[in-house]
Amino acid sequence: MQIVLKVPMNYNKSRSVIMEVASKITGIMSLAYDSDKSTLTVVGDVDPVAIVIRLRKMEVPSAFTCGGGD
Repeated sequence: MQIVLKVPMNYNKSRSVIMEVASKITGIMSLAYDSDKSTLTVVGDVDPVAIVIRLRKMEVPSAFTCGGGD
């Protein structure tokens, strides 16, 4: 499953914090951040709600869309 999270970045350190938090979730196969669109793309067998909950605990606002895929 491919999940696209809209994650606004206020400064460069927030990107590393978001990548670190998201990478600790089990089931993630790959992470990619697009700075032009402010999106984090997560691929793997993972619950999108779990990702959003973890990011919100770190006080990172996020919205997600799920797309089908490999």
